[in-house]
Amino acid sequence: MLKKKLKFGFPLGVFRDEMIELFKAAGYEIKLFEEFEKIEIDDPEIEFILMRPIPIASFIEKGLLDAGISTEASVLEAKAKVRQICSDLERMKPIFGKTRLVIAVPKDSPIKSIKELNGKKIVTRVPNIIKEFLKKNKISAEIIYSDAPINEPMVGLVVDAVGEFTQTGDYLKSYNLRILETLLETSVILIANENSLKDKWKREKIENLTILLKGARIAQEYSG
Repeated sequence: MLKKKLKFGFPLGVFRDEMIELFKAAGYEIKLFEEFEKIEIDDPEIEFILMRPIPIASFIEKGLLDAGISTEASVLEAKAKVRQICSDLERMKPIFGKTRLVIAVPKDSPIKSIKELNGKKIVTRVPNIIKEFLKKNKISAEIIYSDAPINEPMVGLVVDAVGEFTQTGDYLKSYNLRILETLLETSVILIANENSLKDKWKREKIENLTILLKGARIAQEYSG
């Protein structure tokens, strides 16, 4: 008889290392094989799949994954219908502040307000969110999708602005960019597939995992 397994999406990107430390603090042994983009957990009932937060949300909605760690913005971008299980997996007092989605332009750009984005080119990894923002503000601009590790170098050369996530803003400053507008703040969340939660074994596995992770996060906060 095949053993039951919980298929769990683990986030690539800026939150990966923080989440690895969180799982370790919860008592799990985690092995990361960076050259193969593979990650393993010492619980034989959990199978990690390493991918970016937006696909995690989409895969969970479709039932290809049972649960996973994503972000509020990723769920919004994917327009995914998933169940949010836990919303406080990030440090309660982030060292660098909350992660924000911003639109940034070159420091010397003549663009001083979002209305001046009319007719401009904006590169981003979250085109749906940017599109809705522009529509709400009655701005017509060309949105260029790019999931490249770094989009900032394109700004001022082939595009006029970038829609990107930041905490300190230092990375934007290193490319001589300034923040034009903050669209939203986003947090790391644990989400699950609705049908997976109807399975008693999977629901209990997800609930127990959530308890361990939340407990580990609280302990981390108290220990500084």
